[in-house]
Amino acid sequence: MVTKSEMLKLLQATEFPKNTGRTNVLKKGQTYSHSMVLGKVRKLYSSCNGKICLVNSRHNEKNKGLLLVSKSLLRAHAPAYRAQAVTFNTPEILGSIPSTKHMDLSFVSIKAFVF
Repeated sequence: MVTKSEMLKLLQATEFPKNTGRTNVLKKGQTYSHSMVLGKVRKLYSSCNGKICLVNSRHNEKNKGLLLVSKSLLRAHAPAYRAQAVTFNTPEILGSIPSTKHMDLSFVSIKAFVF
């Protein structure tokens, strides 16, 4: 089983990408956040024959370890829940300190989804 401290080490070592697409969660005047989704993500229309489909996140390959540890930690806490995607939001979305270098689990919002 994965421990919270192992998860914390991975989060601290992760370079979260600059994301300009999540304007609904930004504070006034903010133009980007550091966030990503790992696992299966919904892709809209253009490359799915006019439908919504599930595809692997473009961040999966670079963050394999974080994806595996996240799945393991989620399964340990909720064995029946089978998440397809995990969203990571760093502090600037949560109104905490904006540095991703000095975070602990209380400064990272992690959400799991089943589509």
